[in-house]
Amino acid sequence: MGTCHAGSESSYPHVTFVQAGLAFQRENTEAEAYGSDSLRYALGLYRVLPYGFSLFGELSLTDARHHDAQWYITRDYRIAETRRRDRTWQVFASLSSSLLEKYDITPTLQYTYTRRDSNIWTQEHKRQRLNLSFGYRF
Repeated sequence: MGTCHAGSESSYPHVTFVQAGLAFQRENTEAEAYGSDSLRYALGLYRVLPYGFSLFGELSLTDARHHDAQWYITRDYRIAETRRRDRTWQVFASLSSSLLEKYDITPTLQYTYTRRDSNIWTQEHKRQRLNLSFGYRF
């Protein structure tokens, strides 16, 4: 899904795409407690920028429910049993450049922030990732 706006007011194309997504995933495992069903909602934006750069950003939310209860250790060091439920928020941004296009190289800088909330406290986390890659076409 997307919309596009193109204009020629300046030397670079004004191109913007909006993307919305919905995904369902089922993961079956030998131990039912580790299998899950998840639903992911996402909204993204792609934009061509001046000087050969392009930007893509996406916000997403994933709700996951595990198939069966599992044992875990509570915050006060007791053993309990519950069916795990997670909610994961993610922010993704990618900046790429076509400045090295004549060499068939595309540098891309990506940043991801992830936060998972869970009813099992040991499964909660926050993560940041920065990635620099160089794609080569041949």
